[in-house]
Amino acid sequence: MHDEEVPGTFTFGGTESVFLAVKAARDNFLLKKGSITTPEIVMPITGHPCYDKAAEYMGLKVRKVRVDEESFTADIDAINEAITENTAMIVGSTPNWPLETIDPIKDLSEIALDKNIWLHVDACVGGFVLPFMRKEGKKSRISTSG
Repeated sequence: MHDEEVPGTFTFGGTESVFLAVKAARDNFLLKKGSITTPEIVMPITGHPCYDKAAEYMGLKVRKVRVDEESFTADIDAINEAITENTAMIVGSTPNWPLETIDPIKDLSEIALDKNIWLHVDACVGGFVLPFMRKEGKKSRISTSG
């Protein structure tokens, strides 16, 4: 589907993709709220370390939260509790680093829509791996709850 109202970018590496996503979220946040506060990223402790790097370079704060103790995926309640008026974006992974579990993206997207904040789905490895996981009979939880 082609829609001139939908912007997007193709990148050639995970870190580049994350930097561009963080920059876009930061810039959007600052346009809406001004530069009085420091924009924040809320993500599970399993999120890739390049978010810390991007945040350091671009003046954001990362708030890392626990994961679900049984599934090792993003704990939806912890994400929801960590969101403040300074949250510029939340992060989910398909799969996450380093445990290769898939965060409950549908639940994260519902939080993002409800709170009117950006959601970044880190799928740099998942975009390649997930179709093969499904072919091998592994279940993907991208569109379901943890």
